[in-house]
Amino acid sequence: MELDVRGTPGWQISEYLRSLGGIEKADGTFAGRGWSAVLTVGQFRTMGTSVPRVLIQLDGEAGAVSTVASALRLRVMRVGG
Repeated sequence: MELDVRGTPGWQISEYLRSLGGIEKADGTFAGRGWSAVLTVGQFRTMGTSVPRVLIQLDGEAGAVSTVASALRLRVMRVGG
C-alpha cells in the first residue's frame, strides 16, 4: 500500500512510525510487528510554492498494514479553514 502525504515533513512521518512501534533500520527503512515502511521524501510544487511530500510504501501482513495506514492517516490529517 502506498500513501502520498503532503504538508508533513519526513522527520515527522518518521516520528509517527516510531510511535506506532516502528524501528528505523540502518538503510532508513522502518520495521514494525507485521509491517515495514519505506519513505521517499521530496517536495510538491503547486501554485508557485512547494510543500513537503512523503511517499510511504507499506508492506507486510494485511491487518498490520491496514492498522498502521489508518493510524498514519489520522496523524497527518489537517483541518482547514
